[in-house]
Amino acid sequence: MRSALWGLAAIVVAFVIGYGVQELRRDAKLEQATRTIDSLRTVTAKVDTIYERDSVVVWRLKRQTDTLTQTVDRWKHDTIEVVRYVLHADSTIRACRALVETCEERVAVRDATIAAQTRRWENRPKPKPAVWVWAERGVVFWLGTQVR
Repeated sequence: MRSALWGLAAIVVAFVIGYGVQELRRDAKLEQATRTIDSLRTVTAKVDTIYERDSVVVWRLKRQTDTLTQTVDRWKHDTIEVVRYVLHADSTIRACRALVETCEERVAVRDATIAAQTRRWENRPKPKPAVWVWAERGVVFWLGTQVR
């Protein structure tokens, strides 16, 4: 009888240790996902600031280039104005390219944030199943009635 009791106690201890190790792993994954999300917040703020700046630059250069395009009949024979127009057009193209790259970075950061939030959600602390809770209570009750 005593050997069966010790065997049952050893099994319960093994289950408790296994459950504790599983909880530690889940907590570590949750902490890592939280740290990733925090670091992505700073990257998001930086990329959003650059995106806003690039948007303003693109619209300003586009407006200047459009103004030059509308008045092209007046200066199309003036070499200096043509060079200025080409420089404005090149600047607009570079700014558009930078804006597209920044937009792609924003999408990549957003996807990484979604993935980290999904990992954090999957590793959140979950309640024990009711069967496990009632089994623990039953074992504790049974052990409490058997020990004298």
